[in-house]
Amino acid sequence: MYRKVLFVLAIVFLLLNVVTLKDGHNWGGDFAQYIRHGQNIAEGLPYASRIQLDQRVISPPGFPLILAPFLKIFGLNFIVLKSLNVVFWFFFVFFAYRLMKKELSPDFVFLGTLVLISSPAFFTFKQNVLTDIPFLTFVTAGIYFFTRFDQENRERKGGQPFLYAALVCMAYAFLIRWAGFLLFAAAVPYVLFSRDLPKRKVFAGLGAAFLVSLWIQWRFGVSAVYHAQELHVPLSVYLPIFFKQPSVVLNQILEFFFPRLTLPVVPFVQFLKWILTFTGPVILIAVYWHAVKDRRNLSFLRWFFTLYLTALVVWVLFSGWRYVLPAVLPVMIIVIKDYSVLIDRFRPRTRKVLESILKGFLVLIIFNSVVTIIQEFGFNDDMIYVSPTKEMTEWIKNSTDEKDHFMFSKPRVVGLLTGRVGEAYYNKEEQKDVCGRIDRFDISYVITTSLIINKIHKDFDVCPYTYKKVWSNEVYQIYNVLPN
Repeated sequence: MYRKVLFVLAIVFLLLNVVTLKDGHNWGGDFAQYIRHGQNIAEGLPYASRIQLDQRVISPPGFPLILAPFLKIFGLNFIVLKSLNVVFWFFFVFFAYRLMKKELSPDFVFLGTLVLISSPAFFTFKQNVLTDIPFLTFVTAGIYFFTRFDQENRERKGGQPFLYAALVCMAYAFLIRWAGFLLFAAAVPYVLFSRDLPKRKVFAGLGAAFLVSLWIQWRFGVSAVYHAQELHVPLSVYLPIFFKQPSVVLNQILEFFFPRLTLPVVPFVQFLKWILTFTGPVILIAVYWHAVKDRRNLSFLRWFFTLYLTALVVWVLFSGWRYVLPAVLPVMIIVIKDYSVLIDRFRPRTRKVLESILKGFLVLIIFNSVVTIIQEFGFNDDMIYVSPTKEMTEWIKNSTDEKDHFMFSKPRVVGLLTGRVGEAYYNKEEQKDVCGRIDRFDISYVITTSLIINKIHKDFDVCPYTYKKVWSNEVYQIYNVLPN
């Protein structure tokens, strides 16, 4: 019965997510780079070309490789590119359902799956062409297939296809994001403490999959140096943040379930946030204690969650619930399972009441989700296809030469929309050297907005150049850079 209801509801929410896809995109920046990488693959051009003049970060090729065939067939069609989010999300829900079936009772599997299907966080986030949803899907698939392989191996059924599927998914997750490395890292203690897995064979497979993925990234010119620099936070700055970080991470996970609060849930969610603010470090210690204490029986899902939670705590620069997505399913399974084990100590009548409380909480999440989706049904955060921006990009395409370089706060986005290549006004190392950047990158045009120009004009006015306004509308101004 539950499976039929879930199937029908999955189709309903799938259709809702498809019909509410919007053309265009927010300003972002990363999405434009992924698409440009994909276009370069589709057109047989150098992977990192045509993105930005000072291209410091080369994205891993996993996501652009997914985009490339769709860009080849449909061109720059945001509806098509965003529809991939919907496809990957429902594959994620499928693998999440399979994992929950192994760990939870049918009632909780049904409610947990419905929480994911009806997610309002995804409902609005699907408007982004980013790596988060494909990465989440490959991570979850890798965990499921590896867990299934272990189960088949214990039952003496072999399970080789599940191992190969797990290795492919783990390698591709790593090919999409460097955080995919944590799947391999989690597999090490899981295999070491396992009594049944063929250790040499599994480690050989893990090593081969990891090295192949690493080699492919190297061939595309990807380097971890820039991302490693993000971790170099001064100790005096890092330590105060570190002790607050577990609470920040846990509150971001809570925000995934409640991205927007309807009136009935406001006091309850505020209370939960207050609790997590004080208990974050304690919960982190409890996670570590459980991993050490139960290391020989810890599931692969829990090993991954322990390491991913650690990574989020260490990476103090993360911002937003999208980065905690791979931790959402483990948290849901762990909380429900551990809560069920805890209430098993009570008498049947008390246990039933306590179980109903947790089910009520999941129903509350679903209620809040449905109401939020209704409120956000017309959500559209497009900023690049609105009239002022389209006028600006059309002028650049029609009135400048392909060799002309521009300067703007969002160079990757304007570059994607115009076929030109530009650079930002500043970077972290050269905050004051605008003049040097104009000269070094041979800037022909400076694009500003009414809000930006008041902040940057002092830095530009000291340069030995004249800025001739050649075009403007109610939002943007374009200046031709001329030597004095």
